[in-house]
Amino acid sequence: MQLIITPESCQNKNNTCKDYFYDFSKNQSLSDFTIEHCKKNVAFVDSELHILVTKECSTLLTYKYPLDNAKIEFDMKAANVNGIATSISVYGENNDEIDIEIVGKNLTEFQAMYYREGKHNSQKVLNISSDPVSNLAETFHKYTIEKDSKTIKWYLDGKVVRTINSTDPNFPSTSNIVKFNCWNGVQVQDWAGVNDWKTSPIFMAIKSIKYTPKC
Repeated sequence: MQLIITPESCQNKNNTCKDYFYDFSKNQSLSDFTIEHCKKNVAFVDSELHILVTKECSTLLTYKYPLDNAKIEFDMKAANVNGIATSISVYGENNDEIDIEIVGKNLTEFQAMYYREGKHNSQKVLNISSDPVSNLAETFHKYTIEKDSKTIKWYLDGKVVRTINSTDPNFPSTSNIVKFNCWNGVQVQDWAGVNDWKTSPIFMAIKSIKYTPKC
């Protein structure tokens, strides 16, 4: 882990004004992350963090610091198999949720979406392609979610691609717990596609994660 500390003495809601940069090519520590289950599906390969999914189980990682008045960036590429979803999610009370989802059925776009109290409709989904368009399972891109009390922003490669404001009645204000994984979309095949399990291994790859609080 490479740690960058800002010099200011101010603090945000997380009681920290530190930027945390996890460069997995330099340090392969997951001390600031909790592996919720299926630990065997978390591995370091070729200076990358690989999150695997098998027919038997998928894993889930939770980040230590809450996304209150902060942003988090993943330099990653998605799992490359039909029927598998690659996810970065921010959960909150009452089923509030902010998502970045990439599904194997469509690997040229990611979906920026959000839920308020678990309620979802198609207007809350925005499909976004890289510029130029690329296969998101073949190329690394930087995906970012930024949240404060007034706005939520989604970024792709440093560019804001979606913004919602707290005036939106569906604004997921309590979402602050960051989790990420790739998972079997067998129960949502119309959305994720169908996996025949002939490809192995199946994984998302992460080069680095950066957490930046606002002070």
